[in-house]
Amino acid sequence: LVFATAFCCLMFELILSRVADFQLDFRNSYLALPITFLGLAIGSLHVHFRPGLIDKFDVRRALWILSGVSFITIFIMFLIFGQFFGVPAAEGFASYKGLLLIKTVIFIAVFIAPFYYFGRLLTIAYHLNRDQIGMIYSADFFGAALACFLTPILFHYASLLEVVGALLIGLSILVWSFTRVAWPLRIVLALAL
Repeated sequence: LVFATAFCCLMFELILSRVADFQLDFRNSYLALPITFLGLAIGSLHVHFRPGLIDKFDVRRALWILSGVSFITIFIMFLIFGQFFGVPAAEGFASYKGLLLIKTVIFIAVFIAPFYYFGRLLTIAYHLNRDQIGMIYSADFFGAALACFLTPILFHYASLLEVVGALLIGLSILVWSFTRVAWPLRIVLALAL
């Protein structure tokens, strides 16, 4: 769970960086990191200040919500930025500042939700497995590192839409494996992801 969640979270962050570069001008591609960390922090703090969430945690429900929020976020992003906003020109940056401010605020509002759920899910997983925290962190770091390695390779050979498709397929496999598949096969699916 932690491996696949970290993998999808970092892949989502790298997609976010690419989309920010394209939609908000190349000067704003750095926004992926603050949005990611803000969302993770808000999700983590929500769990910290509401410990009852840990007792009510259902992994299947959490994964369905995470997957739904991710699908909706990507759909909204393509809808809003594809239909209502143009791509900023490389020249004449000063004339686009008002539009870029509006786009940036909407961009942050849309993309913070999936990272909030990633933060919630990871924090609860850390709490529930605190006796094996070393193993949990290694799964987290390995999933994140693998996403950081594979996503740029995917971007080199595939379009943004294909990489987003890969993320959504990965999330779907994650949800499916935790709702329909026995434990040994879950590990195989996580490694195949």
